[in-house]
Amino acid sequence: MNEDQVEGLSDLINAETEAQRVQSMHHYLGTASQVLEKWRHDLISCLAHAEAYIDFEEHEVRLVGDENIEFLKGRC
Repeated sequence: MNEDQVEGLSDLINAETEAQRVQSMHHYLGTASQVLEKWRHDLISCLAHAEAYIDFEEHEVRLVGDENIEFLKGRC
């Protein structure tokens, strides 16, 4: 069990409402961790694309193509 699952189990035991039970089950089952890990991955990717765009913007050879700029617009 990871820390999020332990916290979810504790919250499940202490839940007083259905909404609390549902939320704690997401933590216990690891669903919340999966969502947070995807957000983490997306943020790191956005930062890498933005940094590459800033670092190589002035060079004649564009290492960051239009598809990467569109990626930034759509995700960040």
